[in-house]
Amino acid sequence: MRLDPNLPVIPLRVVLGGPSGEIEVEMALDTGATYAMVPWDISQKLGYDPAVSRERAKLVTASTTEIAPLITLDYMEVLGVRIPGIQVACHDLPPTSKVQGLLGLSYLKNCNLSLRYKDSQLELEDCWNLTAGPMKEEGLT
Repeated sequence: MRLDPNLPVIPLRVVLGGPSGEIEVEMALDTGATYAMVPWDISQKLGYDPAVSRERAKLVTASTTEIAPLITLDYMEVLGVRIPGIQVACHDLPPTSKVQGLLGLSYLKNCNLSLRYKDSQLELEDCWNLTAGPMKEEGLT
């Protein structure tokens, strides 16, 4: 994927899958986030109810620490790489945010991430499909 070095974040189109279907959102790449983060309303549209989740995570933001419910999506797809069973935190970003969520390590740990700012390139390589083992995808750049 070609990067725009003038943007303050690296935005990625992400497909989220749940019991009620799938939704495409824009997320910021965040290698410092333990979990991918999805807004409450999106998780509800996908067919989840974050309020009843028993699993919680502590989120450290720029201004505070908050507790957010965790849910496991049917799948997440980034740059054509679909990985099932991704755990995400349900939390709304500030209204001024230019993206809807964060793409954190709960997804990224399943792939090798190559970020080459000087060449304006981002690639996902050697991704791991949790149900079928290693995936060798071609043309994910």
